[in-house]
Amino acid sequence: NWALSEKDQGSPGVVDLTVNPEPEPTGPTFAEWRSTVFTADQLADETISGPLANPDGDDLNNQLEYALGTSPLTGNGVPLAIERVGPDVSVDYERRRALPGFTLTLETSVDLRSWEAAGGLVTETGTAVIDDTRERVGLTLSIGAPMRYLRLALVETNP
Repeated sequence: NWALSEKDQGSPGVVDLTVNPEPEPTGPTFAEWRSTVFTADQLADETISGPLANPDGDDLNNQLEYALGTSPLTGNGVPLAIERVGPDVSVDYERRRALPGFTLTLETSVDLRSWEAAGGLVTETGTAVIDDTRERVGLTLSIGAPMRYLRLALVETNP
């Protein structure tokens, strides 16, 4: 039994596949995002458009709104879904697929004063693409004792 190769100089009877990896997602920088979200008057007012401003009063500053893909001008619900699963905690959230200059990190605290990256306590359980710009991230946090508080922190990687 002889079979033809799909490619010149290929192996008979073997399907030759070329895998094209998905390109790295790209997205606007924080400055580019600000210029598309805010009016010229709002951009001139740092209390509205500044990185740490919270013009909609939803407790998410503009940098977090950028990272999570939410609107800084419309109040949003809680950006994290947290559920206790036995001794662990499941955390799900949506974020931008590309965050030029930033990294989102899950942090823990036992006293709400001192925060540290969850690091080795966290296992990523999956990432699902929502659309060209956003994805849903699933994490499992092995917290054990003592009880810990959680937060997402946005860390600037190239200030």
